[in-house]
Amino acid sequence: MEIQFDTTVDDIAEHRFRIFAQGPSYKKNRWFGVIGSFLGVGIVFLLLHKFSATSLPLWFPLLLGGTGAAVGYLFFYPDIIRKKIKNFLTAKVTNELPCQSSYTIENQRITCKSFKMDNVSFDLSQLTDVAQDQRFIQLSFGREPKDFWIIPKRAFDSEDEIDRFLNKLKGQRTP
Repeated sequence: MEIQFDTTVDDIAEHRFRIFAQGPSYKKNRWFGVIGSFLGVGIVFLLLHKFSATSLPLWFPLLLGGTGAAVGYLFFYPDIIRKKIKNFLTAKVTNELPCQSSYTIENQRITCKSFKMDNVSFDLSQLTDVAQDQRFIQLSFGREPKDFWIIPKRAFDSEDEIDRFLNKLKGQRTP
């Protein structure tokens, strides 16, 4: 079975984002951003409180504003990082995309030919996890968190074709 599609900047950016999201920098920067948002907005609310004629306790604007900013930052942080990665990649690889990619399952192996990657192959017994979200199928190999491929669901003509692909993976996998 073979799946062919055009790889876009979004596909590459999603793969890079997933690698980055597993690392320590992502987690560290996320929490620094939460703390910075909390303090920054809290200070602004404190200044507004100081110059307003309200009788609210001093801690209330700090807590309310800071918590709102921190929650907002946590919610939007993945999208902010994805956009930064996409912008960086767009500047670097615009001339080379879109490019044809393919994933082929045969003889107990899966082979990928994609952007700057020719015929990388894994034995299906090395497949450790298959995960899906709304837009992608992620195939994980080995023990390293970065050893995975993502296949956009738009590469398939239908949900039935996705099911056939996943069943082919399972059927050719040796325990």
